[in-house]
Amino acid sequence: MALKLKPYALAIMALVIMSLSPTRTLAHSESAELQSSVISTQQTIQIAGTVTDTHDQPLIGVRVQEVGTPNGTVTDVNGRFHLKVIPGASVEISYMGYKSRTLRVDRAQSDIQIHLEEDLLNLDELVVVGYATVKRSQLTGSVERVESDRINKETAAGLESRLQGKIPGLMITTGSGQPGSADISVRIRGTGSINGSNTPLYIMDGVMVEPAQFASLNPADVSNVQVLKDASATAIYGSRGANGVIVITTKRGKADRHGVTYNLKVGSSILSEPKSRMMTGPENILYQTYAVELSPNSKAFPLMRLLRLEKMAAQGALSPAEMQEWTAGKSRLEAARVTDTDFMGLMTQNGLTMEHNVSVYGGSERTQFFLSGGFLDQNGILKKSTLKRYSGRFNLDHKVSSFLDLGVTGSVGYTQNTFGDPDVGDARQAWWNPWFTSLLAYPYEDPEKWFNGDNPTLITKYFDRNKGLLRLLGSANLTLKFTDWLRFKTNFGLDYYGRKSVSILDREHPKASANKGFMSQIDSEMRRYTWTNTLNLYRISKHFS
Repeated sequence: MALKLKPYALAIMALVIMSLSPTRTLAHSESAELQSSVISTQQTIQIAGTVTDTHDQPLIGVRVQEVGTPNGTVTDVNGRFHLKVIPGASVEISYMGYKSRTLRVDRAQSDIQIHLEEDLLNLDELVVVGYATVKRSQLTGSVERVESDRINKETAAGLESRLQGKIPGLMITTGSGQPGSADISVRIRGTGSINGSNTPLYIMDGVMVEPAQFASLNPADVSNVQVLKDASATAIYGSRGANGVIVITTKRGKADRHGVTYNLKVGSSILSEPKSRMMTGPENILYQTYAVELSPNSKAFPLMRLLRLEKMAAQGALSPAEMQEWTAGKSRLEAARVTDTDFMGLMTQNGLTMEHNVSVYGGSERTQFFLSGGFLDQNGILKKSTLKRYSGRFNLDHKVSSFLDLGVTGSVGYTQNTFGDPDVGDARQAWWNPWFTSLLAYPYEDPEKWFNGDNPTLITKYFDRNKGLLRLLGSANLTLKFTDWLRFKTNFGLDYYGRKSVSILDREHPKASANKGFMSQIDSEMRRYTWTNTLNLYRISKHFS
């Protein structure tokens, strides 16, 4: 008889810190002997059966393996197999092009009848192109695919950053390493326009979504990403797909597979050593001394005048006015000679990243669901640059009848950013960018006493930049199956984001002397509705030419 399985799996991955007491370590041979003796003393039972397809034809070479062990066998020319396992073991039956099955065996059995169903996804990988799917072997366009296991190996907050270097022809550059920055350039096969946009079209679960706003969405919810690169692959999208198309598919529940997963990631961001070493305080003063020798009357650098007066005082060539100026500035030069400030070191830190993701999935043959939630807390290497993200997703698929399917997808994400430097634009080359001013600041200045707009420590002290972003994505679809080869699908989707950016310059900052500080707030919203109706013909009868 055929066994029907309802497996329930609980997979919990967590970071556990254990205190280990000193124990004796077994030698390799000693450990092997112990393991062998344990296995040999375990009670085993004999199971046997036949594996067939849906037409009751025996399958040859089907892999029958005890889960978690190398113990396994394959079926013979009649589809028969014999295997010894321990009571309560799970046995997986797998075959290329067919859906795998897992059975729990509690007693010896001699005639297990197992039927495997064809799995078209495994017979030939299906690729999403336009509003339908085709086999990769039948695909004429250029399409690349990245699965979730490769995406989740990365710790970057945004999905685009996790795709860097994984797809040929997909060029992703970031203008800022700041957590949550929207300054990301994505190009497929280079730049195609001088004046127009070069940004590809993004499709998530059949819904067109706004690019460069993925920091608020959780990459852990993504099942796979497919990149359509050439004209034949993107033609169905028309002019919108001229720059290529990125198709994102999120995770969904599967029939007769239930489980809970928890994942914790901890990482650190460390500033790499700069290619060029900056001058120390004494070295900078020596450099200005050389400048005085070349141009005695120049005031190109702050200490050149005092260094000139010092030299003239040693020669007894100061006028009364110059003597008074030298007396007033002598202490500043003395303090500069004993000061060596590393402004880059004061502005940076080792950034800690912590990400929590939990998901619940399951379902029956008729209804499948997937529910997830995530939290990300990331600190950048520049002080006062942080990202906090809260995200949630819900997917539900229900088979109403043999000809009607319903599906609902929804996700919400909220990010709160604190920026240490300007996110985008030319402002990065101005005084309010601490990266920029750290390279211009004089190392002989005391950061606590140097009240100047070029002091980068005053930027983090008196300048606040915050941005909040709420992102909502949702869709509902209905599929009518008229026949095995003709289907109609309608999908209605919503893409929404609301953004609020606030910048505040305190009146105490040197650059605020003219206007006594300022505050700016920018609010923006975007709503996009997509309604797609498709009629798919999956095959044509051989009787038609």
